[in-house]
Amino acid sequence: MIQQLMILLHTDPVIPFMILAFLAVGLVVILERFFLLQFVYRINFKKFNSLMKSSLTAGDLARAKRLCAGGGSGVPFIVHKVIEAYESNTFTVPLIIQEELMLLTPRLHRHLAQLPQLATSAVLLGCFSTVQGLYQMFQSTAVFDVAARHALMQKDMGVFFMSLMLSLAVSFVLLLPYWILEANAFRLEDDVHHSLTCILNILAPPMPAGGDSLALMQTHASVPVPSAIPSPPRPPAEHGLGAAPDKPSSIAKTFASDMIKGSPNEDDLANSTDVAGEEEEIL
Repeated sequence: MIQQLMILLHTDPVIPFMILAFLAVGLVVILERFFLLQFVYRINFKKFNSLMKSSLTAGDLARAKRLCAGGGSGVPFIVHKVIEAYESNTFTVPLIIQEELMLLTPRLHRHLAQLPQLATSAVLLGCFSTVQGLYQMFQSTAVFDVAARHALMQKDMGVFFMSLMLSLAVSFVLLLPYWILEANAFRLEDDVHHSLTCILNILAPPMPAGGDSLALMQTHASVPVPSAIPSPPRPPAEHGLGAAPDKPSSIAKTFASDMIKGSPNEDDLANSTDVAGEEEEIL
């Protein structure tokens, strides 16, 4: 197999070297992604969440910042920015978390999509080289010597099918780490979301709706909150026990409205007298 591969590299070196170049690029991507996912973004999330919960619940923001100082560019970096935003304005905490998540999530999957593309391109090049070799082999059937023709066909088939085998091997080497790294990136993304959700629930907990807000106040307040606000005492009845005060009559309402509007002037009185005289004449 190695001998046939060397023959292929000597006879038609362009396509095999392109396949090997795809393999080299894919290996660089695999090593870079493995290093970042395992040693840059990956931390002990269980221990980190426990320490951050204890620090933030106790109100020790300085200790929480010290824990995030040497954490790299992953979750500790985001939590440090969230604490700084919390000190200045509490309402910006959810916005900062959402913005940083939108920046971090694509970085976890960056360059991983190139591995399937490189594997597919390698297989296509191997198929093209094999088809080209078969075409050249069938053109060699013009040799009249049967033994020489069979020997030439066996040699060409072994060499040109080697490019297809090489491309399939390269695609397997590229796709297997891709599946592992992609699963690792999704698992790391879930851990990041869980950690930031814990921080968000401590620094900016969502307010419950309706009557649950009263239960939340009773739970966190030092002084118990009464379950219902007492109504003000009713004034004593003037016209008997339990009797309600009389409502103003319509005459009193009219008089009050007239007093508010103001007293009539002399012109109005004169007009009203003239109108009354005209009514008497008509009658």
